[in-house]
Amino acid sequence: MDRAPDASDALEPGRDGGLHDDGSSDGRTEDPDAAGAMDATAADAGLQRRREGLVALYTFEEGTGNVVRDRSGLDPPLDLVLGDPTPPAAHWRRGAIRFDRSNILQTSGAATRLTDACRTSGEVSIEAWVEPDNETQGGPARIVTVSADPHFRNVTIGQDGSSWIARIRTSGFGDLNGMPQISTATRIVLASAPSQIVFVRETSGWARLYVNGLLVVLTTRGGDLTNWDPSFRLALGNELTNDRPWLGTFHLVAIYCDALTEADVLRHYRLGPDAE
Repeated sequence: MDRAPDASDALEPGRDGGLHDDGSSDGRTEDPDAAGAMDATAADAGLQRRREGLVALYTFEEGTGNVVRDRSGLDPPLDLVLGDPTPPAAHWRRGAIRFDRSNILQTSGAATRLTDACRTSGEVSIEAWVEPDNETQGGPARIVTVSADPHFRNVTIGQDGSSWIARIRTSGFGDLNGMPQISTATRIVLASAPSQIVFVRETSGWARLYVNGLLVVLTTRGGDLTNWDPSFRLALGNELTNDRPWLGTFHLVAIYCDALTEADVLRHYRLGPDAE
């Protein structure tokens, strides 16, 4: 069973979360030794974002136009094309883009390079720094998705009212829509405030959902990722059918075909969305 905290005040920047012995997380435990280990890990890494396993990176620094470049440095790049580049559908900001009405950023074709890499590794991590427009949008509203339509997907993170959600297709759990989905407790989404959302699925089957550096859901999704469909596109801000819009601001999206560690997630949170 998925476990998550009920207290919205558990999401204060800079606070370290911890797990109970049963594997659940309340997002509130403060262990000085663990925090010190995290600090040391971050210091040893030179306070840089992890590059190992990175398959796509979007920093939204273009400032204009209808293309968001993939900054991962891999070839071919998974650049995203903006469905409607005109306000209020899209507002460019410094290092960000805001959707005030239904819009989509999507690859021009299948995200095969991403899918093949994750099928091979059996792991995926998605990190999104976003600022939701409100705490009521649902569907769930798609933030990052590799899918075909509302019924078939490889992986998705999104917003369902005041909860963050993740769905993932695996060979040993659920259906081809990634159901049942993984959800945080309610009252975790904070409108008009930047949040770091990270979903991680390991080869061991453990699936983790973090909010602002804190582990808030620990569960399992068994099997592997060999049943991922290589024909699916990558999209931000909507489903590929344009009927699950998410409204708000994107600051950073990073996708890995590797499992980010808890130290990675916390370090990225402390660095913020503008770090290289």
